[in-house]
Amino acid sequence: MACFAEFGPNDVSVRAIAERAGVNHGLVHHYFGSKAGLVEAVVRDVQEFFAESLASGGGVSFMTTEDPRPHIAMRAMARIIVDGAMPTYQVEFPVMAAAAEVVQNLGVQDEQQSRLLAAQVLAMLMGWSLFEPFLVAAIGRNLDETTELRTQLSASALQMVTASVNR
Repeated sequence: MACFAEFGPNDVSVRAIAERAGVNHGLVHHYFGSKAGLVEAVVRDVQEFFAESLASGGGVSFMTTEDPRPHIAMRAMARIIVDGAMPTYQVEFPVMAAAAEVVQNLGVQDEQQSRLLAAQVLAMLMGWSLFEPFLVAAIGRNLDETTELRTQLSASALQMVTASVNR
């Protein structure tokens, strides 16, 4: 996942992924069949991670932790999408379903509106994850402030949803 977050799936080899994981590259092919199979497994893991995080009642607060895993997972998913490596057969979107449920629990009862707001929040979080170094520099802040900035971003996401409820 970290290789996809750092380089994107199109710019990292199976050999480099295996080397970083400390395994023979043949094992990657054995367990995943191909690089596309590895991408599918990463997408599945990222979606399960975020769906569980959202369902546990934390909302977008999982992005505010000092733990780098949520940020790496969000960035990996963004890179997979940007690189056009997202599995084309996907018909279920557990992260979207969990995010829409969080939005509904905050008071947006219309299902289409809750999914749209959830998509906007996820787009904002993925965009931040993908472009964080640039955005931090562009607003004149330092990378050592990322936890604080992610907390502010999460608060902005919550404000966006609650503003929609209060209309």
